[in-house]
Amino acid sequence: MYLLVMTSPYTLDNPDTYQRWRQQKLQNYPTDIQQLVISVKDATSLSLPEQQAIFSLINKTNMAIISAPNEVTSQTVTQLGSQVGLQHLDANIYSNAEAVTALSVQNKPSRQQAFIPYTNKPIAWHTDGYYNPLNKQVLGMLLYCASPAATGGMNHFIDPEIAYIHIRDTNPEFIRALFHPNAMLIPAHENDGVTLRPAQGGPVFSTINGQLHMRYTHRKKSIEWHDSAILKSALACLHELFADGHPSQFQGTLASGQALLCNNVLHNRTGFTETGEQTRLMFRGRYFDRVSSHAIS
Repeated sequence: MYLLVMTSPYTLDNPDTYQRWRQQKLQNYPTDIQQLVISVKDATSLSLPEQQAIFSLINKTNMAIISAPNEVTSQTVTQLGSQVGLQHLDANIYSNAEAVTALSVQNKPSRQQAFIPYTNKPIAWHTDGYYNPLNKQVLGMLLYCASPAATGGMNHFIDPEIAYIHIRDTNPEFIRALFHPNAMLIPAHENDGVTLRPAQGGPVFSTINGQLHMRYTHRKKSIEWHDSAILKSALACLHELFADGHPSQFQGTLASGQALLCNNVLHNRTGFTETGEQTRLMFRGRYFDRVSSHAIS
């Protein structure tokens, strides 16, 4: 799962393949979030040209923003996902029977309030499911907006392959450090003496079925980094991309009927405010699949 083959552009032992891949990746790469928006007539019944446009964009950037007139429900998430190869959902204790999670501010006292996605607080840079077991990595994600906040709630997105290029071009040894099998450890999550999630270590970068995968969180608590000078420098290099206005970022606020469809890209969220008339509701699907036309029957 985490071994690199010589034909991979991600192995440091094959610089020629990397350079060819890098040139192709950066050629005509989008520079504005509007270039990621694909308008479709019906998210639950994509036409063949709409599917092809989605696959083409995600092959380039690992993300697309689907804009459709549909009413947004958990079924909209699963129906859209199934048409682009997203089949196997990662359930959690707050997801519904379809394993889709409704994200909204929880004002009444509950365990959900301990988790930032259920508040209006900002969320730091991360990839989804970074705490999952290594054999259950979140490879794809759908974040579907039913209703945006009154103000705020902006997202920033970074393609992990662009992050990889930035880091490798700075110092290839940084890549080696981020591939270290014990680079990042998420301690166990416990509540009232009960272990809800065991500790989970693993790399930041890995390859799964030949594709680059990234697990990362910018949080300061409940994380332990491998104690090495080269890893600290590698993380500092990655953090350069998080600076406000960095050209590697796409930024925008999802409107009603818009969905981020991605291969689990780096993302964050700014804080937001709600009013009695305008509250934020998102539906999120996390998948063990990548977006892929090969999974469509």
